[in-house]
Amino acid sequence: MSQSGNLTFFTTVRLSDPQAVLRAVVEFLQPQCIPIIARGTEEEHSWADFLADRDEPDDQMLPSLPGAEGLDRYYREGVVLAAHLDGSPVGLRIGRAVESHLPKEIRGDYAPWDPYIRIGWHDLWECAEHEEGFFFARAFLSIAFFGYFSPSNWKEFRRAIFELPEVRSAKADLERIVGQPLEQVIYWSV
Repeated sequence: MSQSGNLTFFTTVRLSDPQAVLRAVVEFLQPQCIPIIARGTEEEHSWADFLADRDEPDDQMLPSLPGAEGLDRYYREGVVLAAHLDGSPVGLRIGRAVESHLPKEIRGDYAPWDPYIRIGWHDLWECAEHEEGFFFARAFLSIAFFGYFSPSNWKEFRRAIFELPEVRSAKADLERIVGQPLEQVIYWSV
């Protein structure tokens, strides 16, 4: 059984001004702090690494930030920047909506709460439902809402979560900020 899940909105189109978009996305998410920040040391190819059974290169861990400002200064062209945002009101609204509107027999103990942003080319894939792995996309920007545990009914949860007004609203707001339509996926990790 899965241990965590990610409700993810993403684009496969390179942004013309990544730092400005990153700044605006973080402003919208309004985290209390950004405790975990990592930057790749080389171009990310995690899907190819998974298929070849290779270890991924180590990331450079960067100093955490006490609020919502400054993450954009860590962005570097050619490598992925990843950040866990803690205490986001947007994440809290999504998590509470899942707990309130989706029956426990569908959601189990899972609810996505904490935003996790990756910017710079990176692979989105999973190997919980597909042992051999399943590749979703090579994304330039992804905004995931992370939560521990997994739904009791993955198929029904996947259908129902994208119908929640709070999820639809967050996606629409993020699309306005990013300036383009975002794709969506939810997947689990073991």
